[in-house]
Amino acid sequence: MKIEKEINGSCATLILSGWMDTVNAPLMAAAVDELGTGISEIILDMSGLEYMSSAGIRQIIATHKRMDGALTLKNVPSVIMDVFNTLGLAGKLNIVS
Repeated sequence: MKIEKEINGSCATLILSGWMDTVNAPLMAAAVDELGTGISEIILDMSGLEYMSSAGIRQIIATHKRMDGALTLKNVPSVIMDVFNTLGLAGKLNIVS
């Protein structure tokens, strides 16, 4: 998985591409940790994400909790959106087109 970071004031955008699986999900956790305490909002641009395993879903939930809801998922691929809908997460996460 590849993660690009863009920081604009207190908002960080992480652009994800590739696979977020058991091997790569910890890379997102590390990227969030590296942002530090000055970040009050995170946007995950998922347009390049091809696959997400349960480890990736756990990481999304952990980041959502850590940011106290100040997490936005953007450009979620339909196959991943289907999983969020099936798990009942679509109504709990902030998801935009």
